[in-house]
This record gives sequence, C-alpha cells and structure tokens, in this order.
Amino acid sequence: MGLTIHYRLSLPPKTLLPDVRQKLGALRQACLDLPFKEVGELVEFKDEACNFEHLPREHPNRWFLIQSDTYVNYKYDRGGKPFRVEGFENGTYSHNILPQQIVGFSSWPGEGCEQANVGLCRFPKSTIIPNKWSGKNHRLPVGDGQWTWGSFCKTQYANSPECGGIENFLRCHLSVVAMLDAAKKLGFAVECNDESGYWKNRDLEALVKEIGQWDAFIAAFGGALKDATGGSGLQLEAPILERKDFEKLEAEGQPLLPTSTASVLQRLAAITSAGHRVEELKRA
Repeated sequence: MGLTIHYRLSLPPKTLLPDVRQKLGALRQACLDLPFKEVGELVEFKDEACNFEHLPREHPNRWFLIQSDTYVNYKYDRGGKPFRVEGFENGTYSHNILPQQIVGFSSWPGEGCEQANVGLCRFPKSTIIPNKWSGKNHRLPVGDGQWTWGSFCKTQYANSPECGGIENFLRCHLSVVAMLDAAKKLGFAVECNDESGYWKNRDLEALVKEIGQWDAFIAAFGGALKDATGGSGLQLEAPILERKDFEKLEAEGQPLLPTSTASVLQRLAAITSAGHRVEELKRA
C-alpha cells in the first residue's frame, strides 16, 4: 500500500536491437542527468537467462527480471477450449510469460523509494494452454511483437522524515516523472498511471497535499490493523508504524477510513489467527 507510479514503455515490432540499445542508452543518460541516487549499467538477457529463478535472491538483477515478465488472461468455453480475454474478472485464468530477450537498466530515485526499473522485452508470439477437459494444446496469442516494458515505482515512503521528508519525496517522484518525459522525447510510447495525479495535472501543490493524505490514510489503516491483531499472535510490520509522527498521522487519517474498517479487520484477524493456530497444532 502506498502512492505508486505505474508505467509502460514500448517501441514498434520492427525496431532493430541496435536501435533498442541506443534508445535505452540515451534514456539511461537522461537518468544520470537527473537527481537519481543510483543508475545501473545497461544489461541484456536472452532465453533462459531471462528467468529470475536462475538468480540467487540477493542478486542485484533479480527484481529487474521479476518485473520483466508479462501474462495472458484467458477463459474456457463450454468445450474446455481456452480463449484469450482482456482484463481480469470472475472465471479468468492468468498465465505468466517470460521474455525471450531483455535490454534495460535499474535506477533508484532515492531513500525510501523503490527502484524505477526500465527496459524493453521481446516476448514469444504465442503460448500453449491445454484444453481443460481433453488436455489438447491450444495456442493463444501473447502480443503483437512490440518491444515493451511494464513496471512501477512506489514513492510513498520517500516522504518519511527519516528519509528526508517532503523534499526527498518530491525529488524522487518528480525524477521518475521526468524520466518518463524523457522517454517520450526519445520516441518511446509511454503510458503512465500516477496515483497522485501529477503525471496528468502537473500541479505541485496538489501533489504535496496528496502525499499528506496518503500518509494519513496509511497510518490510520495501520493503526486499525494493529488494534485488530492485538493479542492474536500475528506480527504487524510496516514502515508507517516506525515514523515518529505516526500518532499524529493516525489521528489525521481517521476521517478517511470507512466506518466499517475496524470491525472488518477484527473479523479477518480472528479468522487468520485461528488458521495460524491450527497450522501450529498440525506441526506440533
């Protein structure tokens, strides 16, 4: 939970690999010119090397590879034959697809912020899904052959006083937006869902107000969850709980919570803690 920028970059299917490298290299240089804390080297992966499971957990490129995959949503007809659908709704299945080739780099806006990874992937044109009843294989289309990348960067906790507060948050959030602006200028097709609304309205005052409301809401929700799980044996860990101004934020966020939040959380805590105790008894 927390304010996040979601983004997608793409280049046309006919874009040659040298041009992909050149454009990503130029975008990496744009990040170096911006106040990012860290910008990694341009890296490439192909075929089996694209699978993050081949890397140890502590490997610096593991999260980069985890973010590189895509997925196909599908349903079954009455005969058990799968067919692709857009979006995810009741009765929908999802199948992860690994890239065949990846070019990109990692970047880190600053303290308290997630990585803002950037790259382009080429995926297979189709994937095999078996018939639900007969087991016969069917091919479903994966994409149109574009070089594409979808990722996200949570900037919420860059606003923590321990990380530098609002000044640090603005530097991190605006750096990611500036990176996406640079991508557009370089010829990338860019889609962005900035949960703060800044990508669309470019209103700095509104952005400052928005991050304050997010902080207050998360603190109030965290406080309600902490109260609901008290005495249940469940451990609650969240960055917002460690803030020195947590109680102030919690009070400010109380009006933002639905009135049913506390009772719903208490019921869920009771259910999950009961299940936890059953598992402990099974292991005893």
